[in-house]
Amino acid sequence: MKYMWVLVAAITLTFAPAIANTPFDHLQIDNERCNLVQSGSRNQSVVWEGRSEIGMCHVVVPVEEFSRTYSHCALSGVLGDSGPVMCEFGYSDRERTKVFFLAKPKNVCQFVCVKHPPKG
Repeated sequence: MKYMWVLVAAITLTFAPAIANTPFDHLQIDNERCNLVQSGSRNQSVVWEGRSEIGMCHVVVPVEEFSRTYSHCALSGVLGDSGPVMCEFGYSDRERTKVFFLAKPKNVCQFVCVKHPPKG
């Protein structure tokens, strides 16, 4: 068991500089206007606009447009006050030509999206 902790520490120290230098954005869904926005911008910094369908906010982006800025995203936070909570990120079609961000009303859905490393 002691050796396992040493291995974990060694791996963490090896990858920590690369992780620390990875550019990323914190994004969340603004359910009022149904947009994907920069977290902490008071819903003013719109990344992509969405639309309300079936009582949920859907932000759908072509993969080509998404890939200009980000390599990938993951759900990083969910907050709901009552009832079922629903937040999603993924492909919206079988051909994988579009990605989507989804939130149910009254839920705060946050995502972390990794940017492409700067060229140079």
